[in-house]
Amino acid sequence: MKKIILLVFAVLLVSGCASQVYQNQAATPRVQTNSRSSSSVNYKTHSTSQFTLTHPDEWLEPKHYSRDYYYYQLADFVPYVHLSVFDIEEFTNTTDYYETMSELFYLMFDYQEIDHQITEDTMIMSGKMIDEENDELITTYKVVVCPDVVLALDVSGLSEEYDETKEMFDTTINSFRCS
Repeated sequence: MKKIILLVFAVLLVSGCASQVYQNQAATPRVQTNSRSSSSVNYKTHSTSQFTLTHPDEWLEPKHYSRDYYYYQLADFVPYVHLSVFDIEEFTNTTDYYETMSELFYLMFDYQEIDHQITEDTMIMSGKMIDEENDELITTYKVVVCPDVVLALDVSGLSEEYDETKEMFDTTINSFRCS
């Protein structure tokens, strides 16, 4: 149960970052793109020693901000992809657990869960959330527990574009796995 709660935190923490980035970007003028059907999207695979992720080839190369944080962005509009890699031992130590719980309760008030699934035998959790303060943003997430790390991925996009990009979101989320 403790691991599942911690996994929920990882997703919410990463999604909170996505929301904050989006809100910061909202004040900046965006270049509008023509909507494209996801069937015309070409994909490429990004692999590290810890994870593999297939994403649309028009997305910028991922920025690696720290040991445990990668950030992908389509050149001129949302969606944003945030990927966090947590060391299992760091993730489950007592100090982090209490800090995690306080952050979790804070974030729980900002998001409304609209879909959620946990597969306990494989320790994969996935779902979809809407930011309550900005219902224009939908976040789809997946958390995977690997032997040495916990991988938490979220893809955030505008709700008005969600139906058009759902297949792209699903392809990206479903490709996410431990290396």
